[in-house]
This record gives sequence, C-alpha cells and structure tokens, in this order.
Amino acid sequence: MNLRGLVGSGRRKRSERSPEVVQVEASHELLMTGRGSYYTYSFDLGPQLDIFKLADKLLTKDLATIAASPATDQLRVGRHVIKAEKAQREAESLDEFISEMVSDHPSLRRLFRISKKLSLSIGYAAAKDKLRSRFQGNVSDDTPLTNPLEETKKIVKESSGMLQKTLMDYHIYGALRTRIEQKEHFPRYFNSEPYIRLEMQQVLISDSIAGDSPIEVSLMLHRSGICILTLSVEAGSELDFDGILSMSGGSRKLDLMKISIPVMSNYGRSRGIKPSKYRGKSKSRSELKWVTITKEDAQEYDETLSIRSVFQVYLGALTHLSSRDLKSEWHCYTTLSLGAPACPCRGRECRDIHKSDFARLAARAKKDTDIASSVETELLENYLKLQDRELWISSGSAIAVAWSEKRTDWTEDLHNIIPLESAILQVRQLEQVDSITSAAVVRDKNLFKAQNILAVGLQEYRRNLLPGPDAPTIVETLTKKQGTPELYDRLMDRVKVLESLVSTRYSRTQSRRSMAIAISGFLAVLLFLLPRITDSVRTFSEQGDWPLKASMKVDEFFGGRGSVVLWIYLIAIIAFFIAFVVVSFRPRRFRPVPAKKFGYKTDRDIDIVLVDSAVESECLRSEKVPADV
Repeated sequence: MNLRGLVGSGRRKRSERSPEVVQVEASHELLMTGRGSYYTYSFDLGPQLDIFKLADKLLTKDLATIAASPATDQLRVGRHVIKAEKAQREAESLDEFISEMVSDHPSLRRLFRISKKLSLSIGYAAAKDKLRSRFQGNVSDDTPLTNPLEETKKIVKESSGMLQKTLMDYHIYGALRTRIEQKEHFPRYFNSEPYIRLEMQQVLISDSIAGDSPIEVSLMLHRSGICILTLSVEAGSELDFDGILSMSGGSRKLDLMKISIPVMSNYGRSRGIKPSKYRGKSKSRSELKWVTITKEDAQEYDETLSIRSVFQVYLGALTHLSSRDLKSEWHCYTTLSLGAPACPCRGRECRDIHKSDFARLAARAKKDTDIASSVETELLENYLKLQDRELWISSGSAIAVAWSEKRTDWTEDLHNIIPLESAILQVRQLEQVDSITSAAVVRDKNLFKAQNILAVGLQEYRRNLLPGPDAPTIVETLTKKQGTPELYDRLMDRVKVLESLVSTRYSRTQSRRSMAIAISGFLAVLLFLLPRITDSVRTFSEQGDWPLKASMKVDEFFGGRGSVVLWIYLIAIIAFFIAFVVVSFRPRRFRPVPAKKFGYKTDRDIDIVLVDSAVESECLRSEKVPADV
C-alpha cells in the first residue's frame, strides 16, 4: 500500500504589503521569533579520500542511519535501521498471525504460511496441555481464548505502528535533504557522483535557549576530501538581542548533551580512551546506548560544553574511522533563521526600527558597538527576491528572516543553506589546492600531483551549478566576502608557473632518456660489434690455465663454441631491449576502482518528490499517515 504525506511545506508565498504602515518608536527592546540555527563545519581530510569506504564504515558501525548519493534515487541504511526493519516485519507477521487465529474460521495452512515458527510453537503448547489434561484430568477454564489474543493483538499493532513511524522518520530525514539538493542543482553536476550525503545519529541537548531538543547532524563527504558537517538546532520561541547573539557561533553553551555510544566510542579511540570508559554512564534508548555529558563534567577538564563540543566529538570519530588527520584548520559558518517580530513591531518595519541591532547581529558585535550608517546598510543588504524574506550574508555568518512566519520550517531553510554550503565547499577546495600547490615545486612527484589537484580542485569554482533564482547570487556573494577571487587569481598565476615547470622538467626528462638510449647503443656497438665475440672468447681462453678450463666447461655445457656465441648474442639483445623499455617508457600504476556499495540496502524504498516547493513522501507497503518535518 502506498503512503503519501506532506513533509514540510517549504512554501514561499509573496505577502502583500499593508497599505497602512504604523510607525513604532524604537523605545522597546528587539524581540524576535526563533525558527532554527544551523552550524556548518567544514574541514579537510585530504585528497583521494575514499568516500564510499568511509560511508560504509559509518553505516555499518551505527554512526549514521541513512545515506544516499545524489546521483541515484536509492537509499542505503545503517545497521540500526536494518534491525528496526526486521523487528517491524516480525510485528506485522505476528499481527497477521493473531488476526487469523481469532477469525471465525482459522486455517492451519494459512497460519503455517504466515509463520511456521509460531505455528509449531503454539501446536507444541497445545499438544502439551492436552497430554497434561489426559493424565491429570480435565481442568475447566472458563476464560475465553479470544480475550488475551485480542489484548496481544492490540499491543502488537501499537508496537508495529511505533516501529513504522520510527522507520518513516529515518527515511524521510535521510532522503529529504538529498532530494532537495537534487532539485537545487543541475543534473549534470551529479554525473560524476561528487559526494555522499549521510544523516548521522542525533544528539540530544539541553540549553537555556531551546530547552530539551535534538540536533540533526548531516554529513557531506566530497570526493575532494572536503567534508561539511551541519548541525541543525532548534531556536527559542522568543529571542532578545543577547539570545540571538549567543547562537551566532559554535560557542553556544549547553547544559548537557547525549551522544550515542558508537559515536562516543570512536571519538574515544581517536584520543586513546578505551570504549569501556563510557559504558557506566550509558542508558538504553531505542536499542542504542547513550552517554550523557553535563557542563559539570566538562568543567572538570577546564572545558566549556557547547555546540563546538558536539562537532569535536564527531570530528574525532571521523578522523579515527578514516585513518586520516586534518590537513588544515576547520571553520564554522552559522546561519540563523528568524521569524516574525515578537516585539510591538510589525513585519518589515522591524528592520528599519531596529536597524542598528540587526547590523550588530549580522557583524556578531556586542550591543554597545557603534557601527557606521554606511556599514549598517552594507551588512543588511538583502540577497533574496521574495518580498517577505530577507537574507543577510557576512563572511562568517548569515541571518535569514521570514517577517510573517513563526513556525519552524526546515525545508524552507534548506533553500538558503544549500547555496551557502556550496559556496563554503568551493572556498575550502581552493584553500586545499593552495595549501598543497604552495609547497609542490621541490620534486617531480609532488609537481605532477599538484598539477592534478589543480585540475580537480578548480572544477566546481565559478560553475553554474544552482539554477535557483537566488542561489547564484548567494554563492557569488559569500565567495567574494571570504576573499575567494583573490585566492583564485593567485592560483591561476601558480598554474602558469606549474605549466612552465612541468614543461621544462618534461623536456629535461626526455633529453635524459634520449642520451641514455644513445649511450646504450654506443656501448652495444663498442662491446659487441667491433670485436667479434668469437675472437673475444678465444682470447679469454688463451689467458691461462683456469680461463682455458672455464671455456671448455662452458663449451661442453652449451654443446660447442658456436652455441656459446649464439647465447651471448641473444642475452645481449634481450638486455638491450629491456634497458630501452625501462628508459623510454614511464609505467603507469594500476589503481583499482573503489566499490560504490556502502551500508545496507533497504527493502522499504522511500521516494520523496518535490513539487512546487512541497515535499511529498511515498513509502511502499505502509499505511497512510501524515508526517511533519
């Protein structure tokens, strides 16, 4: 049975302006509705990263739940999801089995077809009771059989429904972002399978802003070795200036966080800590064990528990599983999503009344910071075309505002997050190329490696990959604010230098090979053509007693002097040919293509189709239930 449900609306309606604008004096404090905060961490695990192998480890070791390549529509799942699917299938079979038993005319053949194991177990119990009643006498039982079966059926159906909802949540969250990215990008971008998107295990946190809430952790593994880990966190319903500022960056303080044992264990291994250290603090939750870390625990090590702590745990686990160290420093880019004003202001007039406060927030400055009027205008430049939406972009953070919305809408926010992360990816790729090529003029091997990395790393920069009305502008703006054009020009100058060096060294190598071939030919003529081999052997045998005996033994072994001369000619020709091949040709190393299978295949394929900014979910063999994101 097909399931169809709307997952988030993602609607972007054009709101009509009110003909009357009520002027409100700025005699009150700024107060906004919080919709969400996104912390985008980018880091470099080095080129030639086997993203399929790493994705397989993350899924099979229960660090990730769902993974997908945007080049295909298939989902791959983790071990924990496979266990949940198996439990859900068993619950469905048990429900069907009990329904058949309590029916008016139960069929033994149908019971066996549903579950042989249950049929044999119940048959064995019935036979055992019958034998016992025969030897001990009939025992009257006035309790009808259907009552306990009906109760059991009710419990089984509830359990099956809960498992089904859990699986739907896993599949929807796992497929939602991938499907939106497929729609946001041109299809040609995914021909080479550039990255894998994984939804990691959630983190449960508690803080003074949003209270108890989960963190959705999404990881992108790019073939260049650049990885982007996005932490999606809820925001408070009403935020003042200090509350908004405290969310602008990874230093957002937490009271506690709960992280799953698989993630924490691999983080501990990267720090040389045994996994058994965490078992004493673990609690069971949905068949996974979780570790609770409080701010008091962090203070024992002179640390502050924050959003950055969550990232560092995942980063340690990733470096351990990939067996790689960071090639450069990591960066954090924060995107805040705000809704309608919660103060007396109405809609867009809040921007004009609290212009200075918004400018300070865009610059992540304190409330008493004085900012020039021209700088305020620059900081609050809007990069969206919709009337009721604004996006202010700075080099280290962005603020998205929906002036008339109050509810959280992850789907709509992704339309801003995806182009921002695309820009961050391009910036980090250029920084990776700059880091490698800046020290690549020492040896030929490093020189050719640098040239190859330049060819790969510059592929995505300045390419028109996002066809949306606002996406190209967002990408171009953020890359400019992070100084990418200057870096790109420097790399282009380096490309010219590398081309000159490669050309010079290639010519030098060819000259050396030509000289080696000429010298080897000259030696061949000198050694084998001028003095005849027969005369050389005869001269050698006349040099004394032991040379004569050696020559006779060689002649006896090969069957005569003529055979000896022939073998010497053949060996000389073969040696000359081998030397010619080694000097003239450069052998290429065979590199096996990595397997593109990762994780486990799920029998319950889910399809999420985006139509007119609405997300429609379709799951096979499921009942029709609404699902909200």
